[in-house]
Amino acid sequence: ETSIEQNPVHIYASEGDYEVCLTVSNAAGSDTYCVNLQFTTAVTELPLQEALKVYPNPASTEVFFDLGEAAETGDLFLHIENALGQEVYAMPFSLLAGGGGKTNSVVVSSWPRGVYVYRLSDETGRPLAAGRLFVQ
Repeated sequence: ETSIEQNPVHIYASEGDYEVCLTVSNAAGSDTYCVNLQFTTAVTELPLQEALKVYPNPASTEVFFDLGEAAETGDLFLHIENALGQEVYAMPFSLLAGGGGKTNSVVVSSWPRGVYVYRLSDETGRPLAAGRLFVQ
C-alpha cells in the first residue's frame, strides 16, 4: 500500500512479519528506509491504560503524562518512539513533588511534527499503558 499523506496509518488484519518502507523524494532524488516488523493481533490488557491521561494531545511545546491516583508499586518508565521505531525519549516516570499521583512532563517543542508512540512500563519491561502522541 502506498500513501502520500504526511502521517500515514495502516492497519494490519493478520499477524505476521512485514517489511515497512518509507521513501522520501525531492528534486535532488529519493531515499528509502525499510524495517522488518512483526505484528500480532492478540489483545493484551494494559493495567494502567485507562488511568494514564496524556494532555494536550496533539502537543506543540510540552505534553503531560499523568497517572492521577492510580496505584502501582515499583519503578515506572516512560518510553517514546518516533514513526521509525527509534527511541526519542526514555526516562523513569517520576513522582510529582507534593505527593498525590505520578506525572511527567516532556518538552516536545524541538521535535519534528508527526506521530509518536509512548509506552509506560514497569521495572521488568511489562507494558502498563501505551498510545499515540501527536506533535504539531
